Parts: sequence; C-alpha cells; structure tokens
Amino acid sequence: MTDRTERWKRVVDVAISGALLIELAPLFGLIGLGIRAETPGPMFYRSRRMGRHGVPFDMLKFRSMVVAAAEAGPITKPGDARITRLGAWLRLFKMDELPQLLNVFRGDMSLVGPRAEDVQIVEDFYTDEQRRALTVRPGMTGLGQVRFFPDMTGEVPAGADPMAYYRDVQLKRKLDVDLEYVDRVSVPLDLALLAKTAYCVLVKSWWILLKDPPSELRQSRT
Repeated sequence: MTDRTERWKRVVDVAISGALLIELAPLFGLIGLGIRAETPGPMFYRSRRMGRHGVPFDMLKFRSMVVAAAEAGPITKPGDARITRLGAWLRLFKMDELPQLLNVFRGDMSLVGPRAEDVQIVEDFYTDEQRRALTVRPGMTGLGQVRFFPDMTGEVPAGADPMAYYRDVQLKRKLDVDLEYVDRVSVPLDLALLAKTAYCVLVKSWWILLKDPPSELRQSRT
C-alpha cells in the first residue's frame, strides 16, 4: 500500500466513522439497554485482537453472548448456546460490530481491511506469509466479510470441534482472501466493499432471515 493510499484511507475512516458515531448514538443507547435488560453484564465486549504490525488492541463489540462465554473459546458453532436471543439478531444484521467505529476513529482499525484475528491464533498458527495480513489495519468489513456473509459459523459440521475446524479448514481460506485484499488495497476498492457490505446487511440479511434463518435465530423464537 502506498503512502498516498494510506493517507486517503485514514481520511475516509475518520470522516465516516466520526459521522456515524454521532448519527448512531441513539441506536447505541437502545441496543445497550436491550443487552442489559436481557442478561446481566456490560453492554460492550472487548476482544483482544492482533492489529497492524502485530500490535494487539481491544476490539469492541456489543455483547451478544452470556458474560462467561469467552471461557469456552473464541470460535462459535451453529446453535451456540452462549449466544443470547438479542445477540442472535445483532449478529445477523452485524449490529454487534458497530462499536468498532470507535476503534476506527482512534486508529486501531480501518473501515475496510483484513478481519482482526484473535491474538493467540495469530501467534500459534499464522505462517510468515500469512503475517502479511498484518501490514494494514484490520477492518470492520472486507473481502472476507462480503464473500462469506453472514459468517463462516454455519459451515461447521455437526459434532465437530469449532476451534479445530477453524484452524484446519477455515483459517487458510480466510487468510487467502485477506492477502488478496492486501495485494489489491485501494480507496476505490474500499468504497466498493462498503457498498457491498451495505447490500449484504440491508438485503441479504433479510433474505437469510426469511428463507433459512441461522439456528440461533430459530431457537430465539421459542
């Protein structure tokens, strides 16, 4: 990525994230009240992720699981009992990711980039080549989020260990896409991916909900 591209990406990040933080403040409050009303605990979940150049940071999310969920590992599976009813809806429509606008505004993340990975997974499993994904800021969305929408959770076979399946099968696919982004990074590509993300959230999410809702949402109706 050239210095010029990096500067323009940062301008876009600050302008869009700052505007959205102001516009979405009432929604943040409503979601926070819903989270606190459903289960005890904080409205935000802080996940330790690996940032640019291998510098860890705390990635923010609206809490979509019970408080003790982190003890069972960072990878979810279909029908994961740790996910709350409200959390299942937040995840489908990607609203649990909105607090990352704060990460973008302060420079931990970009609006578009490789998905920020768990620190331990990076340290244990990334090859030297795959660490090229750490040469740009991780993104709220990116090539992987669009191609694998809504996420890769539904691919985990019944009875499989989700962490082992992610490590052995899904991680390389995810990183291949992340490295493709690193090789192609540009402001026009970022804007195109933001538009595609909006389409996924505003259109494809509803299609999934109507045609084949995730098991977590089917359970949330009962």
